[in-house]
Amino acid sequence: MTIPHGPAPPSYEHSPIQRRRSIRLLTIFAADDFEATLRAKLRTHRLESAPEYIALSYVWGKTEATIPIYIDGHMLMIRKNLSVALKRWRRRQGTFHIWVDAICINQEDNDEKSSQVQLMRFIYQSARMVLIYLEEADGWEEANKAMQQLCHSDPVFRSQEIQGSHILSVRGLIFDSIEQVGTCRTDIKGQVELAEIADPITECLVEAHNLLLSRDGYRLYPNESRASVLSRLATCDIEGNAWHVRAPVLNQTAMAMVLAHSIKQPQNGPNSEAYVANIKDIMVGWDSPGFDCNVELFASAAANGFRSQRFITSQGYIGQAPQSVEIGRDKGDKVVLIAGCHVPFILRPQVEGRYSVVGDCYLHGVMDGEAWDEGRVVAMEIV
Repeated sequence: MTIPHGPAPPSYEHSPIQRRRSIRLLTIFAADDFEATLRAKLRTHRLESAPEYIALSYVWGKTEATIPIYIDGHMLMIRKNLSVALKRWRRRQGTFHIWVDAICINQEDNDEKSSQVQLMRFIYQSARMVLIYLEEADGWEEANKAMQQLCHSDPVFRSQEIQGSHILSVRGLIFDSIEQVGTCRTDIKGQVELAEIADPITECLVEAHNLLLSRDGYRLYPNESRASVLSRLATCDIEGNAWHVRAPVLNQTAMAMVLAHSIKQPQNGPNSEAYVANIKDIMVGWDSPGFDCNVELFASAAANGFRSQRFITSQGYIGQAPQSVEIGRDKGDKVVLIAGCHVPFILRPQVEGRYSVVGDCYLHGVMDGEAWDEGRVVAMEIV
């Protein structure tokens, strides 16, 4: 029996790009099946206002364009390696925006190709990420072997000194938080961070690691459904506070959570010193408190936190001050910035325009001198 087929969909035809510094972006739609036909839309955007996208660089190769992709319901034939690259990223990302020259540039229009080639530098610079797809290109097997040797070498990178500057020494990938005071925030603003030189290297390694895990042989699947996991979470209790907060409990607790976020209890054990030493080897060029000050630092931060109270100024600033501060519109305590001091102070009005010092305080959004205004400076006598 012959099964009748409908008419073939029309071939895709590019509309002209009318505006300068404009590009086309391809939006690939998600699909549950890896082998599902690629379906997409193609839209023109100004380079400066384009949505977040990735750019794909790959070897065209010598094969013919025999694989269909449906763009706005019209069919365009592409090469197999491009089809595989798009399907692999679709499996990982779902729906996404991408720039790829074979589709986003009208290959039949020489004038357009010439103008778009001049924009390629900016296209790649503006992309959130540039993917380089090498599989099925000439020399792929040799490149794959080299990558495997690199991944299995120990260590992956060795520290080298070049004109006094150290390249990051990496023996593993760095993930999220490390529960040590020395490696978490050391002040209420949390300004502990890796040296800048580490960022592009670790980002590259993490992306390579994620790409490796996306391969079929490495993919991990849960043994429970999402509904089962959510039902278990519904039975969990939110961890309560370790102290009793004076009323109003809701406001005090909310401010305490904002101000004390990510200060973690040290979890020291017999191998802690070796652990910290290893972390320091991985994070070359990272300035952090010494290991010996962990307990003292945590004890000081905890004591200061328990001996203080949270407040909101009349202008809406959130702060933390000594317990002795008098909070309320009718109390009269004031937050002031004093020339030459590194922190704000709480002052209490006395007689004849004099003030007494209650103590220093933390005021979020003011600690870097943002609120200092020479035009509002006044002289006052502090007793």
